[in-house]
Amino acid sequence: MAACAAILSANIFEDDQPKSRGFFKAAKSGGLKELNTEIWNNEAIAQASGYSILDVRECLYDLSMFTSENLSPNRLEKFDIESVR
Repeated sequence: MAACAAILSANIFEDDQPKSRGFFKAAKSGGLKELNTEIWNNEAIAQASGYSILDVRECLYDLSMFTSENLSPNRLEKFDIESVR
């Protein structure tokens, strides 16, 4: 759960920055950004935490859905949450 919260908060923080640093993949045709999971998807993080992005993917999706449905304003409205699956 903590890993998922960290991933979401990093994405929201980066989206709020005035200048993009190439953090996100190009937006899809609908204009939605994919959540950047690469920040968790590396060997050092997997070894230190014991969890890979594949291990937290379902939790990340569930937390993203919960957050987008219950947070006002919806800070995830610019993201394609379905891309997490």
